Amino acid sequence: MAFLSETIQNCDVRQLRINQNHCYVVILSNEVINKPVSVVLWKQAIALYRNSQGQVHA
Repeated sequence: MAFLSETIQNCDVRQLRINQNHCYVVILSNEVINKPVSVVLWKQAIALYRNSQGQVHA
């Protein structure tokens, strides 16, 4: 297990692919508005917005 931990710590996360089973912080909640906000995570474009009920969508 220690070997895996050392391998991950020595890895440049920018070289890893997006794991769809994980959540990644890309913007603060108060920055998500009713108009789409574009962010890029590991060369993947994502649009975030709030609907009329205030729920966040990507």
